[in-house]
Amino acid sequence: MEKQYLQAVGTFKAKVAPLPEGGSYFHTGREKEDGTFGADAIRIPLVIQTPEGERIADWFGWMNTDKNADRTIAVLAKAFQFNGDLVSLQSGKQTFEGMDCEIVTVIETYENKPRCKVKWLNPVGGGQRSAPDAAKIDSIVKRLQSRAKAVAAATLKEQPATTAPASKPASKDDIPY
Repeated sequence: MEKQYLQAVGTFKAKVAPLPEGGSYFHTGREKEDGTFGADAIRIPLVIQTPEGERIADWFGWMNTDKNADRTIAVLAKAFQFNGDLVSLQSGKQTFEGMDCEIVTVIETYENKPRCKVKWLNPVGGGQRSAPDAAKIDSIVKRLQSRAKAVAAATLKEQPATTAPASKPASKDDIPY
């Protein structure tokens, strides 16, 4: 039975699927109909268990610019403790196969068709924000309070008010009807 791609929006636990024989995590851009090439990437094949059964999805970490490559490597380091050794990854000495992660999916339109896309790849539980640290928030507020008031006051002084200041409500006697 052919595996089905995930077609749901949300956050899911996933496992990195094995690469096919002779496969690679490295994905090179293919020629498109208009003669241009897609971007180079690292492709992570994923398996997701859903109530409907096993589904598959791919996460792409783009490598087409230094900024994108840095972000891709950082994501892999966080999600899989990747040490950045691309040569070992390319040769197969290092693999992500069987590693657990968490993904966040969205529906995006590609070539005029809606498709499920893995938007974020995180370590298990790593994509969720923890409760704010009250002491840290207090520290930020204390440190920035006087500055925030000074900046707001200067900004308000520079521009005329766009709304009238609050006034007393009109008495019922002032209503003309």
